[in-house]
Amino acid sequence: FLFMESMLLGAYFKLNDAKYRNNFKWYSLIGAGVFFLLYFASKLFFSRSDSFMYLQVLNQGVIFVLLYFVFRFVMGIDAKLDNLPTVIKGVISFVAKMTLEIYVVQYVIIDFIRPLLGFPLNWLSITGLILVAATILHYVCEGILKLSDRGIAKVKSRKA
Repeated sequence: FLFMESMLLGAYFKLNDAKYRNNFKWYSLIGAGVFFLLYFASKLFFSRSDSFMYLQVLNQGVIFVLLYFVFRFVMGIDAKLDNLPTVIKGVISFVAKMTLEIYVVQYVIIDFIRPLLGFPLNWLSITGLILVAATILHYVCEGILKLSDRGIAKVKSRKA
């Protein structure tokens, strides 16, 4: 459900690009901060209290509103993002390039780490390990592709 709601919200913003792009509103930053804190507070509450687990579906609503404000904020400052330092833009670009690797490694790491630590330590550990494992996988895949390209080039040169 989370992926579907994120995708639909992203489609909404794509359809309304002209309305939101470079149209910064302070309430979007404040809303993102408030709902980020609310999301973590609710996760902490639900991880500590088994009697209210049936209300955990409310987190999906909190995440939806959080995503709305995050999308609204980022679209509102789009032109300013071009002025970020090269290092920060490089980090953002690198993480964006390895979304497939992040997706591939996350389930193994989440299932391994979640039972070992309580929230929020497990969240911090999981996030860090996912980024490290995805980075390693990204470089391994790049290396394999380079070797593959060399092999294909050699085969083509032999045939010519």
